Amino acid sequence: MTAPILLLAACDGGSSAPPDRGGQDPDAAAATVTSAGGTASPALPPATPPSVETPRPAPGIAGRPRIEFPRIAHDYGDIWDVGRYETRFEFVNRGDRELRILEVKAGCGCTTTTLQKRVYAPGEAGEIGLVFSPQGTGRQTKKVTVVTDDPLHQLTELSISANIREFITPVPRIVRFETVPLGGHAVRRVLLTSHDPDAKVLRVVPAGLHPGGVTARFLPDEKSDGRLTGIGTVEIVVHERNPWGAVYSSVEVHSTGLTPEGESIEHVARITCAASVYGSVHASDNMVRVEVVPPRGSFEKTVRFFSPDGRPFALTAAEVIETTVPMVVEVLPVTVPGTFGYDVTVRGSVGSYMGLIRGMLVVQTDVPGEETLRMTVQGLVRDLAPPAGAH
Repeated sequence: MTAPILLLAACDGGSSAPPDRGGQDPDAAAATVTSAGGTASPALPPATPPSVETPRPAPGIAGRPRIEFPRIAHDYGDIWDVGRYETRFEFVNRGDRELRILEVKAGCGCTTTTLQKRVYAPGEAGEIGLVFSPQGTGRQTKKVTVVTDDPLHQLTELSISANIREFITPVPRIVRFETVPLGGHAVRRVLLTSHDPDAKVLRVVPAGLHPGGVTARFLPDEKSDGRLTGIGTVEIVVHERNPWGAVYSSVEVHSTGLTPEGESIEHVARITCAASVYGSVHASDNMVRVEVVPPRGSFEKTVRFFSPDGRPFALTAAEVIETTVPMVVEVLPVTVPGTFGYDVTVRGSVGSYMGLIRGMLVVQTDVPGEETLRMTVQGLVRDLAPPAGAH
């Protein structure tokens, strides 16, 4: 038996282009749901039941493969943000040549796909399995792009939709500490609300890019913020040991309880934390944000390093290290009256490179305790034009 091919993708958002239906019926796809307990229940029979005659190529499409999906969309309806939700999209090669599935690309890391094989004979049926692990809240639609050698339908877009309900809701969900003094600390509190008033918080755990940048603890007796009533409060601290620069962390809240339907679940909610730690030297941004660059394109981004009280300092050197594409740095003094600082500009060309743009901007100053300042450079090389054959 051939082992399934597992395909993964990082979160990048779904495509907004209209799907290629290729004559398909856009009814909902076959689906199964795996609950928090892990039990899966199939909703439809296998892709090709034994009693069904093998489809023959349709007329008028001689000399090529032809992929046909009877269903290209599925709506899960209202679901909780726990567990795994499964579905499958069946297809048939209606042509009279072999059909090759070149790629199955999910638009989000919360979605994984499986494909038994990549080559299908004329009249042969197959299916693409999909598993959705919901994150976030509200109405969501996720896309999966199927790339084939069918010359008329090179790209087919499959979609799943759901209205996601959170079991535990942090208020607020994103905590922005703004500026934290170098060597100092800052404290914020986040109320936890739940559909189950008796839900139990098992633990809170710092995570994210800089998990060591914050500490967190659960306060079970603080059940109100003056406006809402919840099951307790999470206290988050950006501590004094953080170096100069950005702190991007999250706090995972692990809990257990009952849904309104009476199902016992275990849940993980996430609180996002962001802070800028500055001393005598501040910056106009805590990251060099290159954003999206087209293939063979170039970029230029400027960050201002300045003294908020106007006190002079020297910026003695600047360079970008650990880069994925070539970059150069230019430093110019700020000439604005009443402002003392330097504009540091990072320029680069991506050439034939595709993928994440990364680097570390290192700035040297004569300020005691802030002699070396580090800032992440981040962006993405991506073709902004729709691929040939997209419908």
